[in-house]
Amino acid sequence: MKNNVTIKFRRKGFLSRDELNENNVVVYESTSLISSMSYAGPSSIIEKSKSISDTFKKKLKKINGYFSLGTTDGEYRNVHVYSKKARYLDGINRICYISQNSKDELLVSEYRGSRTSKYSGLYRELEKRLNERGFENAGGKYIITVNNIEEFVEIVNNLIFEHVENQLQLVPVNEIDSLIIEGKKYYYYKAYWVKSMDDMNGGINAEIDKIGDIDNFIKTLANYIVNTQDINELDKLNEKFSDLKKIIENRIENLKQVDLI
Repeated sequence: MKNNVTIKFRRKGFLSRDELNENNVVVYESTSLISSMSYAGPSSIIEKSKSISDTFKKKLKKINGYFSLGTTDGEYRNVHVYSKKARYLDGINRICYISQNSKDELLVSEYRGSRTSKYSGLYRELEKRLNERGFENAGGKYIITVNNIEEFVEIVNNLIFEHVENQLQLVPVNEIDSLIIEGKKYYYYKAYWVKSMDDMNGGINAEIDKIGDIDNFIKTLANYIVNTQDINELDKLNEKFSDLKKIIENRIENLKQVDLI
């Protein structure tokens, strides 16, 4: 792959994996807002889980990020952990997947189910840090006990802090993700956040699609607008949009004048 490719975030990828290449680096992005789902929200939502013990719930609630809960037979159970920077329920800003076994241990892994992206963008950084601290790994899952749960929470919170402070870089890799949407199978690249490019094998140096970032912001803002009841806030936003429109128009006009010189 060539350097400085652009990551494009899309809900629908390509219908053929052959269309994925260095000029078409597409990563899946959901349209499901964390804030709009009854099974997702701040880490305190873990209280709804029927599979995580109260001992672990008390500790996991200290994670400074978002959780979403999987369901089995109508019950909230296992936990998807997301960065505080996450807005959507997809793999880009997911950290890990947590379940509990019969030995009163938490099992931490990278989500590979079928309901959303089959990877977690922050997992490789988490994995590196858990290995450095000597956490036990059995069958691809890290074992968390009552003796090291606080250390685990500390590691996750430090990772979230670095992510929020833009100390990590998102790098697409030569691994294919796929999802079935509206009866059709779409293909995407996976992408992972890394502290250093030296930590990423097979990575594609990439620039994030700036228009995609703006689109994400607009989606979040639109969701706020349609749900707020505060007329004063809407008036303020309307004024700011008017100012922004003038700035854009002036910039376009200036660029046109430069072209004429």
